[in-house]
Amino acid sequence: MESLSFAQNFLVKDDDVFLVTYPRSGTHWMCEILSLIVSKGDPTWVQTVNIHQRIPWVEYSNSQKVLMDQDRPHLMVTHLPIQLFPKSYFTSKAKIIYLIRNPRDVVVSNYYFKNHVPFLKNEKPFDDYLHGFIRGDSISGDWKNHFTVAQSEVFVKIYREKMSSLDPGLFPWSKDC
Repeated sequence: MESLSFAQNFLVKDDDVFLVTYPRSGTHWMCEILSLIVSKGDPTWVQTVNIHQRIPWVEYSNSQKVLMDQDRPHLMVTHLPIQLFPKSYFTSKAKIIYLIRNPRDVVVSNYYFKNHVPFLKNEKPFDDYLHGFIRGDSISGDWKNHFTVAQSEVFVKIYREKMSSLDPGLFPWSKDC
């Protein structure tokens, strides 16, 4: 895929800031908040510049060009897991803001989103969609594997602690953790 090879070769600078999310996790909402933070609360930039110009997606090949016309620091957004991140990130001092949303909310949001977007039309009943999501059968991959191994282990530990007092039947995916 052309965009993924472009993303991996994307030139990351030390003062770049990445918003990394799994799809349907509040990406757009957080982009608006970050835009307001960078503009020191002045809504003019948010109201007059398209969100994809303010915070371009690393996956898109025109992002580097968009960023050249902007002042630093650059804000960027991606749904890429760490394994597909730009190689230059790992030798930079760039920052990542990782936004995590409860997977129950992610799967419900994703299910309804796909049912309302014609080219993504989902014909599965919710139970089948949920089981596919749990297995990682999604264009975005496995929700848990979007994290690094260390992040995933911490999440599972905290999840088990927080949910231990509840009826295990409420969370059919818990068996997979």
